[in-house]
Order: sequence, then structure tokens, then C-alpha cells
Amino acid sequence: MTQDTPAQPAPGADEASLSEGQYEFGGDENVSIERAGTSAAIWAVCAMVGAALLGTLAYVQFTLDNLRGAILVLPLFLICAVAGWLYLGVGRGLKEVATTEGNDVELLMGALERLTKAFRNEVIVTAIAVVLFAVLAVATQM
Repeated sequence: MTQDTPAQPAPGADEASLSEGQYEFGGDENVSIERAGTSAAIWAVCAMVGAALLGTLAYVQFTLDNLRGAILVLPLFLICAVAGWLYLGVGRGLKEVATTEGNDVELLMGALERLTKAFRNEVIVTAIAVVLFAVLAVATQM
């Protein structure tokens, strides 16, 4: 059974520098943070693949003279593309925490801020896409 290694301050760090972000996570913490970064990156790739598939579907619908179908796929494409872009940055930020030394708190806080923005922006883009889909569905009905 492995024992968790407590997180250690960076060499020479004191109480004041901890509040400034001069702190180094231990091995087990770095593994957990890196796993979270990998998961975010995998989600980003899945979203980008989804965006590529939806873009292809829109193109196929357009070439089949189904303009309405092509237009209605675009809001879904938008959601996937934005999610992929945002979570790619989150994954990079979290992996950076695990692979650097001495400023883990500052980097982790930055990665958490990116994650917060990714969640918020994905909700906003989804709401816009739902409204856009409804408007396009009604507008193309005619």
C-alpha cells in the first residue's frame, strides 16, 4: 500500500511565499492533477472530433441541397468547437502544474480559473446555440 506524500513547500519557502504561490505538490498530488489534465484534454479531443463530424455533416447536407439541414447542424458544431478549444487550455494548464516546480499554487489557481471560464462559456454558448437552433428551425420552415 502506498502512503500519500504530503505536499511540501518549495525549498526556501516560508509562510509569506505560500500565499504568493511558491509551493510544490508531492508526487501523488501531481499524479492526480495530471490525470485531471489528461481527462480535460481527452474531452477536448472528443469535442473537436464531434465538431469535425458535425461540420462534415453540414457540408454533406449542403451538397445534397438540404440547406435547412446544414443550417440546423451549425449550432451543434458551435458548441463542440468552443468546448474543445476551452478544455484544451484547461488540460494544458493542469498538466503544467504537475510538470513544473516551485509555483504550483499559482499555476493551479490559473488552471482552475480556466476551468471556471470553460464551464461558464460552455453554458453561455449552449444557451445561444439552443436559441439559434430554435430561430433557424422556425426561419427555415418557410
